[in-house]
Amino acid sequence: MPTRSIQSHLMLLFLTVSIPLLTIVGFDIYTDIQQTIHHTKNSLKILEHMMLSNTGSRIDNSRQILERLAARPLVKRVDSKNCDGILQELVILNPSYANVSYTDLQGRVVCSGVPQPGGKLINIGKTQWFQKFLKERRFTVGQPFYGPISHK
Repeated sequence: MPTRSIQSHLMLLFLTVSIPLLTIVGFDIYTDIQQTIHHTKNSLKILEHMMLSNTGSRIDNSRQILERLAARPLVKRVDSKNCDGILQELVILNPSYANVSYTDLQGRVVCSGVPQPGGKLINIGKTQWFQKFLKERRFTVGQPFYGPISHK
């Protein structure tokens, strides 16, 4: 019968102890990762609900502002020589607005919170979103675009 060396006995003892320890450590790492994934998903769901609520509130607020703006006497006139000063105030008071303006039915920007480039009236009548508005004639939220006046 061959005799085993101390080195082989120590190796066997090391493997006997280290394999269960590695299994336990691996399982702990796996469990931690699963818990982290679960907590992250829950956090993202909470953020999603908050963002939806905030966005809905901002859209409702903007709609109310625009409806009130449309009811103002100077705005109803649609006269580029008599613009309502509230447009400039809205842009200053609401930094999330790049500009506030209104047009005639042909798409010519009659008045704008941000001065029109070169003092010339910009025409947005051919833009896809303006054409969609003319067809639907209702409040909608469109895709973002760079404004021809504010360039934002």
